Amino acid sequence: MLASAAGYLSLIRRLLRERAHGALGRDLLMTGAQWADFAGWLHQSAGAPAAAAPYQDLAVTWARVGGQARATYGAVMRQAVAQHEFDRRLRREDEIRSAATAILHALSSMFARAFSLAEQRASAHEDTAGTAGDLLRDLTTGARETRSLVLVYEDLLDDEAVDRVLEACALASGLPSRPESNLGPALEGIDLAMRTLKAVKRGEPIPPVQPPRT
Repeated sequence: MLASAAGYLSLIRRLLRERAHGALGRDLLMTGAQWADFAGWLHQSAGAPAAAAPYQDLAVTWARVGGQARATYGAVMRQAVAQHEFDRRLRREDEIRSAATAILHALSSMFARAFSLAEQRASAHEDTAGTAGDLLRDLTTGARETRSLVLVYEDLLDDEAVDRVLEACALASGLPSRPESNLGPALEGIDLAMRTLKAVKRGEPIPPVQPPRT
């Protein structure tokens, strides 16, 4: 359909360049405005507002030059609606990036504490017991705060992204009961959640879950 619209518009442009005058010129302009409006609508429906804009502008211009108030009004209104939809989409993308950034910051703090805890456990020094306890408390507190944060923004995020962050928070919250067995899965879960949010922030596909290590 786009190819047909582009072909008719090309033909109308050629006829107008050949100096079609009077009623014929007005008819060509009005027909061209309708085809341009249609082409813009097709692009808009396909989720390509940037490609739709030149056709919408052309539709308005030809309708005005052709002297048809009704057609001009219709084209202008559709152009305004398309611009509003484009602006709304941009605002939502900004909101998604802001949400992903906020949650990423919280996850980064969780990961840093979990990594420090893993390093301290690897050192096996008794004098680190107090510090490890502080890290565990901070980590579980961070998990609760991150969970609250993602629930605030869940309407902006993909369900899978929300589930991965909540799973990471659950793993971190379970560390005090069994830190030896839960620390590795918690680190992997937080890392997966961070990679997921980074993809969301960039507008990229969510990364797949890696198979468990054997």
